Amino acid sequence: MIDSIYIGITGIQSHQERLTVIGNNVANINTTAFKGSRVAFSEVMSQTISEGTAAQGQVAATNPKQTGLGVGIASIDRTQQQGSLQLTGIDTDLAVEGDGMFVVSDGQRDFYTRDGTFSFDTEGRLVDPSTGLVVKGNIANDTGTGLSEISFEAELKELVVPLNRESEARATTQVQLAGNLDAAGGAAPVWSEDTIFGQPARHEGLSEGQLANLNTQLASSAPGAAKLTVNVVEDGNTTGGTISVPIKDYTDVAQLRDELNALIYADDSLKGKVLFTRELVGGSSGLVLRSITGGENVSITVDDGGTSELPISSLLGFTKGGTETGSPSAIGAGVALNSLANVGEALTDGDTIRFTGVKPSGERFDGELIFEGTTRDSIDDLFAAVEDAYGGVTAGIDPTTGRLVLTTIPDAGSSASGERIVGFDVTFSLLDAQTSVREERSALVGPEGPFSFSTNTQVFDEQGESHSLTFTFTKGLVENEWQWSSTIDGLTPSEGNVGTVTFLPDGTIDTFQATDGQNLTISPTNGAGSITVDILATDPTGRLGGLTQFVAPSSVAVRDQDGRASGNLVNVSIEQNGHIRGLFDNGDSQVFARVALATFGNPGGLRQEGSNLFAETISSGTVRTGEATTEIQGMIRSGHIELSNVDLAEEFTSMIVTQRGFQASARTITTSDEMLSELVNLKR
Repeated sequence: MIDSIYIGITGIQSHQERLTVIGNNVANINTTAFKGSRVAFSEVMSQTISEGTAAQGQVAATNPKQTGLGVGIASIDRTQQQGSLQLTGIDTDLAVEGDGMFVVSDGQRDFYTRDGTFSFDTEGRLVDPSTGLVVKGNIANDTGTGLSEISFEAELKELVVPLNRESEARATTQVQLAGNLDAAGGAAPVWSEDTIFGQPARHEGLSEGQLANLNTQLASSAPGAAKLTVNVVEDGNTTGGTISVPIKDYTDVAQLRDELNALIYADDSLKGKVLFTRELVGGSSGLVLRSITGGENVSITVDDGGTSELPISSLLGFTKGGTETGSPSAIGAGVALNSLANVGEALTDGDTIRFTGVKPSGERFDGELIFEGTTRDSIDDLFAAVEDAYGGVTAGIDPTTGRLVLTTIPDAGSSASGERIVGFDVTFSLLDAQTSVREERSALVGPEGPFSFSTNTQVFDEQGESHSLTFTFTKGLVENEWQWSSTIDGLTPSEGNVGTVTFLPDGTIDTFQATDGQNLTISPTNGAGSITVDILATDPTGRLGGLTQFVAPSSVAVRDQDGRASGNLVNVSIEQNGHIRGLFDNGDSQVFARVALATFGNPGGLRQEGSNLFAETISSGTVRTGEATTEIQGMIRSGHIELSNVDLAEEFTSMIVTQRGFQASARTITTSDEMLSELVNLKR
């Protein structure tokens, strides 16, 4: 009977300990990242009154007779469930979502905590302001490459962010072009009954054999020394402009032509007025400057540009100060289609000029001329095709206006002259043979100047000074081909400044190249070294990520460039993987360090050190540290803290049960006492 009193005492003691744990849980309901505990009971060793017996014959086995000796605390375990996350808006407040604990140190020992109410001190260290302990992690290796891949030192160290750190200037080495060039902008030229036909004003220039002398003269000249002035007179109106011929070596006349045309396309006063072509001059491929329109009312004059240091007009094979005048077209042998100003790129065998029209009566007529050199290559051949399709007319050109005229054929034997037909409509268009050789592609010239689109961005030299980079795209005469040119601060770069971009029939880009095969070279005038820029017009991640040519508004822009000015640190953020990233006012961002997370094989075996800190023990196992989200399956949430995981409803329920258990154990003691009293009272 005495045993029952001691058994009741074990019940009281055990439930008292459980109530202590419950009270601690409830008291820490608002403690940051607190993990509640639970108490597990176990019975105390039993007292055996008799052992059980084995079965004998028809008598079954008997069970042992045992009485318990009370209850004890088997374990007090922390529950590791995730606490709710509360948004604080403070970037240095960190919460772990999932596994892991932060590592903090006093310089001698490492401690572990889920409490991430951190801040930066005056030295730039990330610390726990309530304890003064410094957060530890991995410092980023300073590779100086600016690449997105980041490596870290393996050893855990105190996290220090240099709050006065600057971002160094970086010269631009690459620009990414993307966007659309409007396929409908400057639609394919056509001729009509209102087209004025004529032969252009032409300046015949140097041939392939004379190109070496030009390169020699340019090689010893300063940038900008070769300035060429072109003046154009049309119907008595004079326009003109000056272009700077790039100082470089030209491999052939075609490259020189493309360079000069790109500069013409970029000059609003000359664009649509003149064109450099590569033609056979005296049996050799040579450079020709010609007017876009023809006839006696057009002339062009070539001269050296103002204070030009080079006689560039003569070096290009032109007569300095010379003026050339166009001539009207006439029907007859020797007036080749390719001699017309209206042909922008010479017709080649297999090209087809199609025409369709409406007679004054409303009847339609159409036909075509398939170009064949030396046999079907004259304007007479084209008019003969029109006459066959229309029927009963003679086609020609009005010598006064230069326009197409149709005249009726008089009846046989009649002395009357034919009558001019009025009120008819006709349009001529070109179907190019689409040869793969660029020099054999053909094009007509229409009444409108070439469509162009410009875009501008900022690039940087190695000192961080910005420069204005402008790209101009001009729709070429050849289908699916655009000319591009670039200027830096309004000046012509020394290399890689002009070129051609071609598109496939489906509107996706085919090629983007500079005529000289070089990257864009910029030579700043502020003492910084030259920089070389690689222009990317295609996106390696997909066909539509670069330049396109669809029927949609032009939207080409420099979507990215890797240069920058110097910058100061303006903000620090902590990412989900623990990376501490600094943001600079020049748009740069750098990772300084990484907040490490720690895990244990048995986190319940950690020893509580107070102040929400834990220490490693033998039962917890050896600590393992790593990067959040990858090496450790936990995520760091910046601007949040983790709340206590204590459930008040569960704790109050446990409190009631504990109270009843305590009361019942106390009743065991009082009942045993009363029974002992009755036993003593037996002797009276």
